[in-house]
Amino acid sequence: MIGTTLNKTLALATAVLIGAVCCGENTLMKYLPGRARYVLSVDVKALNDHPFLAGCRDGIAKSAEVDVKDIDRAKTDLAKVRSVMLVGCGSQKGLALIEAAVDLNEVEAKLTAWGVKFEKSAIDGKTALLIKTENSLPELNRTIAVIEVAPSIYMVSDKKDTSAALKSVLAQNKKLAIVEPAGAPEVWGFANMYYIANGAGGQNASYGQYIRAMKTLSGQLKLTGEKRDTAVFSAKIACNDSKSAAQISAMLLPMVMMGANLAFAEDPELGTEFTQKFKCVNNGSDVDFTLTVSPDFGAKLIEFAQKKNATPECNAAESDDTCDEKAPAPAQK
Repeated sequence: MIGTTLNKTLALATAVLIGAVCCGENTLMKYLPGRARYVLSVDVKALNDHPFLAGCRDGIAKSAEVDVKDIDRAKTDLAKVRSVMLVGCGSQKGLALIEAAVDLNEVEAKLTAWGVKFEKSAIDGKTALLIKTENSLPELNRTIAVIEVAPSIYMVSDKKDTSAALKSVLAQNKKLAIVEPAGAPEVWGFANMYYIANGAGGQNASYGQYIRAMKTLSGQLKLTGEKRDTAVFSAKIACNDSKSAAQISAMLLPMVMMGANLAFAEDPELGTEFTQKFKCVNNGSDVDFTLTVSPDFGAKLIEFAQKKNATPECNAAESDDTCDEKAPAPAQK
């Protein structure tokens, strides 16, 4: 749902700004629009400093297809980013909020260095960098506006929505429907499911009874342990009543088991271990679920992903025998 609202164009423009752009606590909540209905928040600095991601970057740098200079440049640019929020605002297109230790002149310089074409304009008294997307289908082209709404705080939005979005971002005494979790998780999200299922025009018939039974959906990723090497994924579904919670709880685990069987078809034992680590608890009118990934289990998942990515895909025109020849031999137990 969030992906539908936050269109690809906006996502690309956000990526451009992140590359162009450390700070204490997340201040972006102050600028969250009052009309926000769903949010995905990422503490970029906390993740960028994590040893695991540093190792990933080093691994990418060893690839013959990637210029080491590009990796070094990305490290430098990303180090200036504190946090990012992707925001869904109901019927209007989404927007992004970015906290980064750069000024607008630096953003301009970086866009120019990257060969990104843009124009400068004024929107409601603020300087905006306007980026026109290039799509093979002209009707899909958009003009994206990048505005520094406050020192080190940027808003990225579709130009058509920028004026309304700017007013909402800068408004005072806003009543937010979004709840920020305690404990400063590295990644968190919150969705007003009631609004999504019902919206301004009444109940949306395209959503099933389970979606309409939810009030809110929240989730987070927290890195724990002395070395921050254990990932804890947790989520909560607040339901309309205890009956709805019981139905959703009863449905959730079988769905996870089915998904694990498909995802880990090449290694059923790993799929079983994944399912066993998934915990789901029905708490009255709420459903809570968690998945804890320890360093050992994380290493197994990474090894599985690497083997799966290394397996050549068979062309539809190739025979089954040819495909069998390409496939690696099964692991010895």
